[in-house]
Amino acid sequence: MQNETERELSPLGARRLGNWLRKQGAFTPPLEEPPDTATLVRTCAGLLPPQEAEIVVRALTASSANRERWLQIEQILSELRQLSLGEVQVVSTGDDLRAEVARSWLHTISAQTGSLARLPRWWERLQTALREEAQATAEAFTLLNAVWHRWTTMMRIPTFAQARSGDRAQVLLAEGIPQDVQVLVDRFSVTSEGTISLRVMLRQPDGSPAEHLSGAPIAVAVNLGGEIIPLAAGEVFDSQYETALPLPSTLQTLPAGGLPQSHLVVVLGDVSPSFGGQRAHVPLELEGEFPAWSEIEGLPECVNGRVRMRVHLTDEVRQRYADYRLAVELYVAPAAWQRIGEWEISQWQTESMELIADAPGLPDGTLPSTVLVRMELRRTDEWST
Repeated sequence: MQNETERELSPLGARRLGNWLRKQGAFTPPLEEPPDTATLVRTCAGLLPPQEAEIVVRALTASSANRERWLQIEQILSELRQLSLGEVQVVSTGDDLRAEVARSWLHTISAQTGSLARLPRWWERLQTALREEAQATAEAFTLLNAVWHRWTTMMRIPTFAQARSGDRAQVLLAEGIPQDVQVLVDRFSVTSEGTISLRVMLRQPDGSPAEHLSGAPIAVAVNLGGEIIPLAAGEVFDSQYETALPLPSTLQTLPAGGLPQSHLVVVLGDVSPSFGGQRAHVPLELEGEFPAWSEIEGLPECVNGRVRMRVHLTDEVRQRYADYRLAVELYVAPAAWQRIGEWEISQWQTESMELIADAPGLPDGTLPSTVLVRMELRRTDEWST
């Protein structure tokens, strides 16, 4: 009689065992070489696709020498990100590990900013990233993270986060849509599971459902201090539009509860709103707080190896923080900000000033959104060359 423990696996059992072994990496070829510097730099910046990231994790798990090198590179990269790009280029001329990391980081920044500047119809890529975070491209995911960073930052500012009684969403109606239709935001909130829940109701003047608008295109966006950021698009169904948008798991979520409707823009019908803005408010960070605003006019540009942006500071801000410097950073990868320069506020002669920073190796182009910019106030005596 055949021993019961020696029976052949059923086809279903064999598939289950094979799937389990694959998850454990049993069929993956052994690693012959440790990850190179460029790969580890991209790992730190959050740029590796999931499959490549798994290979790096296995390499780090398998070797203490690999882990030590990765920690060295992570520390070096953290220091380089606090320098201007011109200073990073100076570091890159050496022949040690720090110089090697600097060269790899400059190459990474150049490729990333070039891709962001060339991103066609970036708002559609952003919406795709919202729906399918795991499938997002590095550029779309960078924008997505930058949007949430700006939004969560602004929600910490009382003048932005607290809605006034009676505030309503801005509504744009396309040609052909009855101008007397009532567009009501029935729900705009963050759930305890970390998703934005949104429902828009359409009503006729007498309050009855606007069933004749079923199938009409509808889009929703959020106004972040003057810059319009698209969130989702679809069609009206049964006189309403409802969606749930998951927040990125890699960032601090918005606080659970209702969101101010006054920040919402609802576009009904086939109309293309002007995404972005002529001037966008950017919070100024000071020791973890956000006591003031700056404004960016237009969008940041890179021309002839220099980043340019026109920034406005009110007289009050310039007087109050005359002993400070304005540090400006760009979000260049899904997990990395890079400082581009610092400017003494006492040197500002007028409310508006064009900030120009050396950006060696960066291709010419215009960044798609001001959410890729972060600003911090630093005391003059904290700055060092």
